[in-house]
Amino acid sequence: MIVQRFFFHVGVVVALMLSTMDVQASERSHWQTDFGPVKLRVEGDGRVTGSYPDYQGSLEGELLDHHQLDLYWFQPRSDVRCNHSRGGTHYWGRVYFRIVGGERLSGEWSYCDRRAGSGGKWNGYLTSGVAPGREGRHRGPGYGDR
Repeated sequence: MIVQRFFFHVGVVVALMLSTMDVQASERSHWQTDFGPVKLRVEGDGRVTGSYPDYQGSLEGELLDHHQLDLYWFQPRSDVRCNHSRGGTHYWGRVYFRIVGGERLSGEWSYCDRRAGSGGKWNGYLTSGVAPGREGRHRGPGYGDR
């Protein structure tokens, strides 16, 4: 009887853990952008990380409301050196992306803490993976191909 109760409680705990895993799972997406390919990963808590290899760049920030990303970009070199270091480099800035229709990035970037968009536009389209969306998730054309 005690053994049965123990396994029942273990089963309940495992079931609860599995039911919350989907919420905490990360979503990955690949985009083709004005600055080459971009890989994004959105964690269940809204944290966002990513990379754009053409510039040896990385991205960090947060998902604001299922279709807006507030990020910092970091590179080993760029045209402007910021006065202070952030993310281990003096070459960084801001980027704000809006995910449009689950398949397109519409963004503006800047150097350092300058005004959003002062660096220019940063746009792209989903090539594979899962993009955050208001109602569920949108899947890119290459989703599941790998």
